[in-house]
Amino acid sequence: MASAEAPAPAPAAPAAAAVAPRRLVRFAVDSDDLSQLFPADFVRTYSDLIRNTGDLAALRARFPDSVVELIDRGLGDPTGAATIANIEPGALTAAEGADRIRAWHAEGRPDLIAYCDQALIANVVAAWGQLVIAGHPSAQVQFANAGMLGLHADLTIIWNPAYRARAAAAPDGSLLEAAGADEETLARLRGIAQGLSQHQGLLAVLERDLTLIPELAAAHAGLLAELVHLLP
Repeated sequence: MASAEAPAPAPAAPAAAAVAPRRLVRFAVDSDDLSQLFPADFVRTYSDLIRNTGDLAALRARFPDSVVELIDRGLGDPTGAATIANIEPGALTAAEGADRIRAWHAEGRPDLIAYCDQALIANVVAAWGQLVIAGHPSAQVQFANAGMLGLHADLTIIWNPAYRARAAAAPDGSLLEAAGADEETLARLRGIAQGLSQHQGLLAVLERDLTLIPELAAAHAGLLAELVHLLP
């Protein structure tokens, strides 16, 4: 599966906090079985399974360090919080998905995504016309399925460093200090940040090499399945 990001609505006013684009890739886990979800940068499930705002609050509380996102597959969105249109047979058509995205855009919902098989991308683009295509650095690509993970969930790689990027701390660490971090913790975190900045080249190489994951996974699916079978 591939996900293509729709343009975000124009902000009404400049953001108060600076947003720092990240070079490191991030990951999203999704499942239609809430018990199979695990902590990741993004945790996704279907909007019809989240029946009310209490369910949504409970899911967010369960994954406090993750961004929870809801996928509309055409079976309902009781909380009105879905931002991902699931376009595939048995879910939304390309036209229905485009209509969803237009409506959400008009409502001001941010970070909208069309989630579809790569074979359907041409239809999605024809219906919407403004999506980022899979293979573009900003695209999101699902590269691991339930058979590869050994549990009922899928894993997606997020290439776009600016997609739902969190506010960055000021250089003096004021946000950390406001959160109550002591001097020793601040010094350690500053050291980590400095070390990462000195190795951006290596991180870029790592990010480039990660593009090989889908190809390698497809080529060795049988071996991976056997490995999962052998794991205790």
